[in-house]
Amino acid sequence: NLTWNYGKEKYKGIITIPDVIRYHYSYVRNNRRLEIRKIQTSHARYPYEKHGRFFSRKDIYPVKFPGEHPEIMRNHPYAKITWHPKESEMKQGPKVRPAITDPQEKKEVMAWDEYYKPFHSEDYERHIKAWKGICHIIARFAPKEGGRILEMGSGTGMMSVYLSKMLPQKFYCVGFDNNPKQIQRAKNLTLEVGGRAKFACRDLFQLNLKKVGVYHIVFSQGLLEHFSNEQIKQALEIMLKIGRIIIFSVPIDKFGHKSRGDERLLSDSFWRRICM
Repeated sequence: NLTWNYGKEKYKGIITIPDVIRYHYSYVRNNRRLEIRKIQTSHARYPYEKHGRFFSRKDIYPVKFPGEHPEIMRNHPYAKITWHPKESEMKQGPKVRPAITDPQEKKEVMAWDEYYKPFHSEDYERHIKAWKGICHIIARFAPKEGGRILEMGSGTGMMSVYLSKMLPQKFYCVGFDNNPKQIQRAKNLTLEVGGRAKFACRDLFQLNLKKVGVYHIVFSQGLLEHFSNEQIKQALEIMLKIGRIIIFSVPIDKFGHKSRGDERLLSDSFWRRICM
């Protein structure tokens, strides 16, 4: 959310930059001007190691609008940079598909049993590559002395299983899901690949908070986007009651894949607002 000048004119807006551009360029408001800076890297493996970053004076360009830079348009023609200049749009957020509330329709679009059957160790090795990055981010927040980590909406249990294998034995990894078939798949998977994660059939909105206790980290991957706005707020409030650190990952409106079921592809600004 930036305010900047270009000549005698003043601009204000929210700039959303996809990762493919953010790795190579940085937008900076300097002396009330919006500048794009090309990042030079001596060695860097995106997105976790960012060593050797520096800026060259010749690579700094003042721009009027975020997507105006010719080098970006030439090198990344498909990576869209969005800019929302209207304050009314900033407050209201983009129009999104409403959450599905009809039970029969919800049942049809959320046929996860069919989507994930069957799921074995070879599927785990193939799919976990996409989620290793998030697992390493979660591990960065894990206390050194060990602790309890809970995944809400664990599904097949891939991430909890991977964390249980990656972290030392002083960590206790648990996965909750409201689908008993998925819980059984997760239990089978952890036995098959040698994980230590435990799984239980629990509904996020019907948790007995006293029995659940407190976890050092509560995280979810691909869960909250299936809920309405009120349900998202309620889910986060529950997670905050049982977790000292909350981490969640959701696809946003620039997600490059076809949405599945009742996913609501919301903007990153929406998620920032709802967390405040």
